[in-house]
Amino acid sequence: ELRAQSGEARYEIYRKSSGTLAHRFEVMVKPGQATRQLEATLRHELGHALGLWGHSRNPEDALYYSQVSAPPAVSQRDVATLCQVYQQPTALGWPQVNSGP
Repeated sequence: ELRAQSGEARYEIYRKSSGTLAHRFEVMVKPGQATRQLEATLRHELGHALGLWGHSRNPEDALYYSQVSAPPAVSQRDVATLCQVYQQPTALGWPQVNSGP
């Protein structure tokens, strides 16, 4: 299904000069959106920036894969998913041992 793109979140994983693995996000939104849609787009893209990199199949979630006529607030399911993501082990923020030459 082809959908119009109202926003995008891009990320980059990089190594700081200290050797620490880090990431940064850039959130872009299409200008000219109605306030309600702009808020929904920002909510969705900021969800990606916070760590919800995937999409939901439930239209009641902020991370639903497409815009809906009545944009939802952040759902309990969105919050629970984010909590699960944050409980997973990660190498981000920790010094990395260089195993190469």
